[in-house]
Parts: sequence; C-alpha cells; structure tokens
Amino acid sequence: MSRDKTVSRNKTDRTAISRRLASALRALAAIGVASALWAVFLWRELLRSRAGETPFCGFGESQDCADLWSAAFATNIHHWTGMPVAGWGLVWSLVAAALPLVALASRDRESRLAAACSGIGLTATAGVAGIVVLLGASAAEGMFCKSCALTYVLTVAYAVVAWRGLRRGSHKRSPHGITVAAGLTAAAYLALLVPGLKTPKSLTAEGQRALEAASRPVGSAEATATAEDDAGGPRREASAPEHDRVLREFLASLPPQALQALSDSLHIYRGSAAFEPEEPRTLAVGTPGAPVLITEFTDALCGHCGTLHQTIGTLETLVSSSFAVDARHFPLDGNCNPHLKVRGPETVRCLAARAQICVEGTGFGFQFAGALFQSQQNLTADDVFGLAAPFIGRTALERCLASPETETKLRQDVDYAWRYEPDGTPLVLINGRVGTSFGPFLYAMVLAAGDADHPAFASLPEPRPDAHMH
Repeated sequence: MSRDKTVSRNKTDRTAISRRLASALRALAAIGVASALWAVFLWRELLRSRAGETPFCGFGESQDCADLWSAAFATNIHHWTGMPVAGWGLVWSLVAAALPLVALASRDRESRLAAACSGIGLTATAGVAGIVVLLGASAAEGMFCKSCALTYVLTVAYAVVAWRGLRRGSHKRSPHGITVAAGLTAAAYLALLVPGLKTPKSLTAEGQRALEAASRPVGSAEATATAEDDAGGPRREASAPEHDRVLREFLASLPPQALQALSDSLHIYRGSAAFEPEEPRTLAVGTPGAPVLITEFTDALCGHCGTLHQTIGTLETLVSSSFAVDARHFPLDGNCNPHLKVRGPETVRCLAARAQICVEGTGFGFQFAGALFQSQQNLTADDVFGLAAPFIGRTALERCLASPETETKLRQDVDYAWRYEPDGTPLVLINGRVGTSFGPFLYAMVLAAGDADHPAFASLPEPRPDAHMH
C-alpha cells in the first residue's frame, strides 16, 4: 500500500510540474508575441523617421529615439548586418515566441521538450545581454529611447518567467538547445533580411559616407577641387568648369536616398525667405569674398551640430577657398536665449556659447568648437575652461565671459537666428537663406557656387513637399 501511495504521489507531482511548465510556456509565448508586435511598431516608426516624419518616442517632447536610431551604434548595426536594431528586436521576439510553442507541441517527446526549454533559456539570456548593450550604447550617446522601454520590460519579463518557470519544469537540459535557438534565429533573420536591406539608412551616415568618397580623387588630379599643382606647390581650387564636372560626378555617385535628401534640401532652400547675411565677426573657416557663405547657428550639446562641424572640416579639405563659414550661436537654454523658455538653472550650453565667442578672436574658434563637440556627452563647466586653455588663458577667458560685449554678441546671434524662426539646431544659412546641414547638399551648393538652379540639379528626383531636415 505504501508503494502505491508513493507512485501516486510521484505521478501527482509530475502532473503538477507539467501544468506549471505548460503555464510558463504559454506565458512565454504571449510575451514573445507582444514583443514582436511592439518591434513591428518601432520598425514602422523608424521608417516614418527616415521619411522625414516625427516618430513616436514615448510620452513627452523628447525625440531621443529618432536621434538614437541615427547614432553611430544603430547605424553600424544596420550597415554591417543589413538589419536595423528594431529588426533585430523582431528577430529575437519571433524566436522567443516560437520556442515555447515548439515546447508545447513536444510535451510527449522528452528530447524535443528538453531542447526547446534549453533554447528558451539561451534566448532569454541573449535578450537580457542585448538590453545591457543597448542601454550602454544609449548612455554613451547621452540619450534614452522612451519608446524602447517597453521592449526592455518585455524582455526582462520573458527572462524572469523563463528562469523561474522552467527551473523545475523540465527534468533535463538538452545540448541541442543552442542548435534549436540558432536555427530559428537564422530562419527569422533570413526571412526579415530583405525588408531590413530596404529600410532607409541614417541620412547622416549616408551623407558622411558620400563625402568620404568625395574626398578621394574624382577623375584626374587636375579635375579635383583640391588638386596639387604640377610643380608640387600649394593646393589650388578647381575652375568653374572643373567644379561643374566634379558636381555631376558627385551626384552620379549618390545612392537614391541621398539624392532624395539633396532634392529636399534644395526645396527647403528655394522656399526660404532671403535676408542679406550679416557681416561675420570673424570667419571660422574659409576666406573673405568666397562665393558661398555658410552661416551656422549651433548649440554645444547638439549632436547634429557636432556632425555639421565634421562636415565643415571635410569641406575644408575639398573646396576650402570656395566657401566661408560664419560660426554663430543659438544655445538651447532660456537663461541666455530670450527666445526660449527658462526651464531651470543656467546650463553649460550658455557658458560654452560665451566661451566660443571669447575664443573666436584668437583664430582658433573652429578648433575649440570641435573640442567641445567631441566632449559634449559629458560636458561640464570645468571641461569648457580646460578645453579653452590651449587657446586663451583662464584669466582672460573669465574676464571675457563677464564682459557686457560678450553678452551683446550672444544676443545678436540669437536675434539673428530668430529671424528665420528656427525649430532647433543647427540652423544653417547659405548666402542668407535657410538650407540644411546635410553634407552632400552643402558640398553640392559650394560646387555650384550657391546656385540652387544649377543645371546639374535637374536630374534630381522631385522633392517631397513636406520635407523637413536639420
């Protein structure tokens, strides 16, 4: 009798374990499906962002998600794998949903059940590891994707259910679990690779790559805008016919997405109100009298402004005497920018703007701005003084910062920018009209000597009427 009771008790225990296992597997499948649906939504928002629309980035006014999707980490993931980060989220979610369904369908086959449960554990661990990497990348960029937070919550919930619910739900763990998980991952990746490849990449990255390609010789040495003369003397600028040829070759080298962005930028430029550009206090780059004057209004903590600074540096190596840059400031802080609301104590944005005004007269304003942009993720007041030290002494800088003249110059900058009703930074003017910071647009306009109706532009696609770009 005792033996019968023991057998009955063991059978009851196995049934309870089986029920707990089935319940955990159903919960895991549901979480995987929810995560997949959210990943599809995020991918859709990425497409809207690439089309120039404003994506959903969670509650509030922050657009950090769009900036993160165009940041270096996400851009490199898309470039090297053919799949955006949202696509990889969908791949993981499909695997996370499929494995528990496989396990539920394999309850009568112990080996398959063990393999599926082992695969679930591996998938859960990979998901948590992915979150750690993504949060680290977000921290490095100084941003947080609010709309991505639900993905993080679902992934952690999946891991908790997997680690707790399956701990006693399967008597064995199978070494084939990694094979099952890897096979499903490969199948999901291949199924989504085509839409991944068709997803437009970051315009910023595309523009940078286009300019990097342009920095290599185009045609003969004499045809380039920065050719050395035959005697090995100083570099000279190309003549107008050479510029025209380089412009046509450059346009022919651009991918469709960049061509569309260039067309949109020209559309914005042509539709902009025209004002006579103010006389620069000093030129950050270029020479006086150049046919193209680029007036930039930047904020020291603006990521797109840092990219614009890199673009200007590239243009300087390509066509330095054909354009000039008037560097102005539009700090996004109401404490020093009367056109914005005061949202708290004065930030380092104001200090950095004033410090750049103080350094601009030394002839090293461009270099100082570059140092600030490189340190912008964790920029402090002490950093501003330290980065300025190679260009101006601390005593002189402190005296300049407190000077009414510096405050007057900053006020002139923000009032100058406000004429154009900016909705953020950078604000870029080409000979007094609003353009964009898109690298190929700036390069093309310099090559075209500021002529937005240059014949070479006739081959561009029709602009999007609602185009809106930095």
